[in-house]
Amino acid sequence: MKYFFFIFVAFSSNAAFGETISLGHDLFFDKRLSAHGLVSCASCHSPAKYFTDGEATARGEQPNRRNSPSVVDMDRRIWFMWDGRSPNLEHQMTMPLEGPAEHGFSRGGVAWIISRHYKSQWTQAFGEFPKALDSWLAGKTLDEAHALPIPSQKFAPDPLLREAISTMDDTEFMRLLFAEAQKRGGLMQSALMGLYQNEPTTNGEWTTRWTELHPTIKESINHVFELARVAVASFVRGIHTQPSKTEKGLPLTAAEERGRSLFHGKAGCANCHSGPDFTDDQFHNIGLREPKPFDAEFLPDLGRAFGVGAYRNNTNDSKQICMKKSNQACLEVPYLNVYGTEATGSFKTPSLRNVARTAPYMHNGSLKTLEDVLNFYNDLPAKPSVGKRSGLLRSLGFTSSELNDLKEFLQCLSSPVEYHDGRTTHVIP
Repeated sequence: MKYFFFIFVAFSSNAAFGETISLGHDLFFDKRLSAHGLVSCASCHSPAKYFTDGEATARGEQPNRRNSPSVVDMDRRIWFMWDGRSPNLEHQMTMPLEGPAEHGFSRGGVAWIISRHYKSQWTQAFGEFPKALDSWLAGKTLDEAHALPIPSQKFAPDPLLREAISTMDDTEFMRLLFAEAQKRGGLMQSALMGLYQNEPTTNGEWTTRWTELHPTIKESINHVFELARVAVASFVRGIHTQPSKTEKGLPLTAAEERGRSLFHGKAGCANCHSGPDFTDDQFHNIGLREPKPFDAEFLPDLGRAFGVGAYRNNTNDSKQICMKKSNQACLEVPYLNVYGTEATGSFKTPSLRNVARTAPYMHNGSLKTLEDVLNFYNDLPAKPSVGKRSGLLRSLGFTSSELNDLKEFLQCLSSPVEYHDGRTTHVIP
């Protein structure tokens, strides 16, 4: 299927489709789409590093506490981001572009950049750029074009926060919560929510500009922003792994063969890392400890609990997203359990394709090497920092030889990555 995609792009008479990918490719690498002109999508998802960044946590406009996952083979994924707060790739694009910790940009800024630097590509991909918007942008600087209200969201319902509190054994952080509860005259879970809501989530100046815009300009800005997301998503969908050693049917060494048997058998790795991309596309709490204690600046990362809360609590947005997309994630939406305590501290199972090339590991980048990962599973910590560890996991208790065999097999999952820029296929060996 993936090869059909590239043949279609290269030889189809549908030139607009190729131009859409070409535009998406260029936007993906454009640092001008950030608050200070320093961050592009490729800053955290670099082709040279198999579309990761090699850092423990992402480095955007502000510090970020989560690791940058690979964006390879995204056309086969359901739910996006570590907590799965987005059910499709187009919607996911909104978050890094507008998120203050990543690009810190605005949709008015995106429209300005496209009108100044991509109008020809835009016309070939999507037709004429909106005339009214073009006229409005003509006499404005980029700073003047910024317009976007960033709404404050309640990311997790109180029942999930109660669950989070009940699983914590961080004494100092519990003291902080008690102090917050006393200060606010509320319950502990409300105090915890208050800490999260203290994070800056609005830009008053941009909100004012947005409110004052003519409805036609607002509609055009949203339209351009939506199609820009479509373009970038079209490019990302074309980033694929080529077949690995195991898929080519090449002979494995004795150690690799033993590792494969352990992976699918005694180690139980395939319970979560299943299917062609070695992921079940689900969310699990593996019992990971955070690298430092919680405090008012380093709050517990509730993982999937945040993702479900962010999605379900924004009712209008969620309905609009799933009205347009009948994908697997959207089919699951009616059955999402906002109050499911298994979501607390759970994160998405990453693909293991090219796992040996995409260190460091885990949602917080706390494990630096494959050896660290295998040692973690070999001797699981007694208790995670938050939530309850999945019942699928047990300490492996393997010998060093068995761990080495597992590592040898995981290295077999490495393969070249190919992507298309709208005209040419590139291969990362």
